[in-house]
Amino acid sequence: DSDVLLLLLRRVVQKRPKLKLVLMSATADADLFADYFQTPSKRSTENGIKAVKTSKITIPGFTHPVKEYYLEDVFNETSFLIGQKSKYAKNAAEKKRQLALLESEEDSVDPNAFLPSSSDDDDEDDAHRADRD
Repeated sequence: DSDVLLLLLRRVVQKRPKLKLVLMSATADADLFADYFQTPSKRSTENGIKAVKTSKITIPGFTHPVKEYYLEDVFNETSFLIGQKSKYAKNAAEKKRQLALLESEEDSVDPNAFLPSSSDDDDEDDAHRADRD
């Protein structure tokens, strides 16, 4: 998404030379962005894109350490299982492993164990009626 936006911004700057474009980031390489606008590729030049004069302002500081986690890491750490048709399911081997795990747990887990029984519903209704009275 940002790549397309940069392409469009470079074209807009060509058509509107008085437009001042400010790109800010605490982590991006400012030289890379400046170079992108200052020295277009041969193909871009053939398509009418010209170099744009840029300026950089650097504000000293530091970058906070960031640890990357991927969705698969979170699933592994939390033992979260993904349904077979989920868009997050990784591959056929992983799906088979998860399905086997689910099937092995089916015998030991009552699927209704986490659902309220009808008598629980009645108790809740009685409690709500008592609160209203």
